[in-house]
Amino acid sequence: MTNYNFLTISDDGTTVFSCDRSIKGDLVIPYVVTEICEEAFKNCKDLTSVEIPYGVKKIGNGAFRDCKGLTLIKIPYGVKKIGDYTFFYCENLDYVEIPDSVKKIGFCAFCGCESLTYIKIPYNVTEIGNNAFCGCRSLSLIQIPYGLKEIGQYTFKGCHSLTSISIPPSVTTIGDDAFCCCENLSRIDIPRSVVGIGEMAFSACTMLENIFVDEMNPNYCSKDGVLYSKDMSRLIACPGGKKSIEIPDSVTIIEKGAFCGCESLTSIEIPSSVIELGLHAFGSCSGLTEIHFNHKHPKGFYGAFYSIDLSKITLFVPIASEDDYRNHPFYSKFGKIVGE
Repeated sequence: MTNYNFLTISDDGTTVFSCDRSIKGDLVIPYVVTEICEEAFKNCKDLTSVEIPYGVKKIGNGAFRDCKGLTLIKIPYGVKKIGDYTFFYCENLDYVEIPDSVKKIGFCAFCGCESLTYIKIPYNVTEIGNNAFCGCRSLSLIQIPYGLKEIGQYTFKGCHSLTSISIPPSVTTIGDDAFCCCENLSRIDIPRSVVGIGEMAFSACTMLENIFVDEMNPNYCSKDGVLYSKDMSRLIACPGGKKSIEIPDSVTIIEKGAFCGCESLTSIEIPSSVIELGLHAFGSCSGLTEIHFNHKHPKGFYGAFYSIDLSKITLFVPIASEDDYRNHPFYSKFGKIVGE
């Protein structure tokens, strides 16, 4: 192996194994290089830009991980995969150019890239790994290609600046927490192709007012902007910006995190048809002041009210059931219990 300045390169000059962590400023990688190994530039915190030659066909997992000072990167045509953790927590990265040759973006590939404002994902990309853009808090615009089949778990979680997203009709699955904590997202349109939506996929989106579903979707529907199963038996997600909602009597299950982060919701009536409240169903609903239970007997909904001060909430129950609720070890924690 031969060391060119800060780089440790193979004897034939085609592979970059590592880089001295003390490197500062801009770097031009020799034109004969065809491969950058795993974690080759990991923790090069003062590296600001890298010019990658056109001959590079492979960039290993974590190649530029934790390069805090990196602001600009252009990936050459020929690279087919952006691997796991490739740009993980490159906090100052604000421009990325991805070529059309890329078909896969790996797990946590751009996670924590807080300065990234825009990214265009090439049309050939059919796979985006879980957490790929998680924590990209400045990302306000992203183009998702039409060939993508799945939006994985946590893919866009914590993308606070994202105001809109277009889900292409090729997508069949939206994973757990996929858009969780996208605080400025105002609308979601779910195409007919989506047949699977994970838990808390749209939770804590505090500006989200409506979730719309294509009428031809076989598994899901929306009513008043709220996401339900097609038969209206499961309430899956209430947009975080909703100030009020009327839950239909057809609902038997309120899914995990369905109302999580609905901070503007002050009152909720849970019909007697509901037999299951998922974990964190009303988690962090800090504005809730009253809950109306139509159940004659207290149900085991204990985990549904995570991170809520129950002492500030008035619980309304059937008159004949007041004592049952007052004497219950969980429901007695509510500030008031009133029969109605």
